[in-house]
Amino acid sequence: MDRRLQRRYLILVHSHMRHAPKLAAGIASLPGVGSSWTCTQAAWRFLNNDRVKLSDLVEPLREEGRVRANASSAPFAMLVLDWCKLSYRHPARKRDLAQLTHETDVGYELTTALLVSADDGSPLAPMEMQLKTGETNLSTRTPAPRRVGHLEQVLPTMNASRSWGVTKPLLHVIDREADSVDHYRRWDKAGHNFLVRGDDRRVKWQGKSWLLSEIRTQLREDRLFRQAGNARHHGQPAQLWVAETEVVLHRPGQEKRQGKEVRARGTAPQLAVHRRATSR
Repeated sequence: MDRRLQRRYLILVHSHMRHAPKLAAGIASLPGVGSSWTCTQAAWRFLNNDRVKLSDLVEPLREEGRVRANASSAPFAMLVLDWCKLSYRHPARKRDLAQLTHETDVGYELTTALLVSADDGSPLAPMEMQLKTGETNLSTRTPAPRRVGHLEQVLPTMNASRSWGVTKPLLHVIDREADSVDHYRRWDKAGHNFLVRGDDRRVKWQGKSWLLSEIRTQLREDRLFRQAGNARHHGQPAQLWVAETEVVLHRPGQEKRQGKEVRARGTAPQLAVHRRATSR
């Protein structure tokens, strides 16, 4: 971007570097010499300028993220991937709204890849974002990824993260929505490390078939849990006890075809994973 656009970008960033007090009824107007309307118009003109690319706007954030991650003392960094949506009740008034889950659930959906320090869990910077609208898919990645479901977005983001300049290995952290054996195998085949909060499932452990909950009980009976420091549980002080072991995902994955769950195409290779059980 030219110097004029760079200065405008800096002004917009400075304008948002504030937070509302806890007792505020809503968001306050942005500080500045102009009125709220002129500030809104200036922001709209900037973001609607063809010379302003999302890939340019995200680069200062990525620079901050990679510098802080590379300077951390942990041997790795975490990249948290999650989705959020903004729904509208009056879709007829908004022509660019996307259908999210069903016909009456319309709005926008934001996908964010947040770089997090493995030293203390503090957020470092959003490294990639994409917004699903009714008309297009806006993304900080160039070219913008095609519109696919949540889990199909994960591997391209994992692959793209290798070009961000973070010199430490990345641990991709995703919530329970990513609990899919078929996708586990794809991510592992591509050489990525990931941590997913999974449901109770049957695996191989020590050569036999076990439920994960049964393994956790056995680890507790064998007194293999170790104290891992203090924590807070529902706002109350607690102690965190952790045990680790290796299990094998030996069953075939499932995928949806015409609305039905069927066995995933191809072979079902075994996948060794680390199972971390926690107790508060």
